[in-house]
Amino acid sequence: MDYLKKYKYKFYYVEDEKRIPDGILNANAFNEPNSSILSAAKSRLAIFLYHYNIISNSINSDKDKLFERTTDPKTPVDDLSEPLVQKGAVAIYDGVSYQTALHGLLYSLKSFLDVFAFFVAKYLHPEVKGISFGKGKVDGEKISGGSLINWLKNSKFDGFEKKDELAEIVCNHSRDWINEAIKYRDDLTHRTNIDGFVDMHVVLEATKPYIKKENIKSPSMPNNLPLNEYADATLNHLINFIKQIVEILPNVDLTKLNYKIEFNKTDSTAIRIEYDDGKDKVRDKKISRNAPCHCGSGKRYKECHGKLQ
Repeated sequence: MDYLKKYKYKFYYVEDEKRIPDGILNANAFNEPNSSILSAAKSRLAIFLYHYNIISNSINSDKDKLFERTTDPKTPVDDLSEPLVQKGAVAIYDGVSYQTALHGLLYSLKSFLDVFAFFVAKYLHPEVKGISFGKGKVDGEKISGGSLINWLKNSKFDGFEKKDELAEIVCNHSRDWINEAIKYRDDLTHRTNIDGFVDMHVVLEATKPYIKKENIKSPSMPNNLPLNEYADATLNHLINFIKQIVEILPNVDLTKLNYKIEFNKTDSTAIRIEYDDGKDKVRDKKISRNAPCHCGSGKRYKECHGKLQ
């Protein structure tokens, strides 16, 4: 890991540049941003968009697969006895593609919110450490983002008088949709599945053909919202959240930001070019294990890049 001591890096995006959300969080729009934190936020947002795209594209293909399997004479479905079918047997498709994408969507969402919260805090107060989108009590209610909200309310900023308005934006979004999304993520982390989630399925007919393609039900969230519609709503909420936050921050050139998301067929590819600029001499020095990590994560060196040594 010696290269960490003397090399910086740049990212070059090829093939499908629109998949990388540079327009949403364009570093050139911000006044002296922390580039490493902003880069980390964009990376997590790109991962979120990747999983969103899988959900959007997988539902119809999974319906085709379920239909093919249940109408294939070689599958057990064709051997069901008539009494069992008459009781309303259900063919359930445990779609690995959409289940994996849902996991990725929710995990990358929380990861992005944590890094984005740290970026916002660092942008307003360069000396701040350890801010995330963790839970905290706000007006007696424990909500996601509560730690950021309370930090905003209790801090003083030179030349920035909209901290209460910024805290209110975070609070409203948390209560409107983020709390629910984080709960779903926690269900996936600590339980076998999201309580109330329904996989793709179809009720079998009593006589052949046992299944009709138009009767196949898409996977749905606990509120009965189809999974692909939930993904659409979550993306729209997230973009709106970013937009409202960024537009209230001081000294932001809004003309350099673009919130339009487009997807091409090919996946985006990021190539990281390592180079020695001859200037980064700080990392060659002995770093205390309890000192703040040089990457700007807000963690101690021993809990961050120190683990790589």
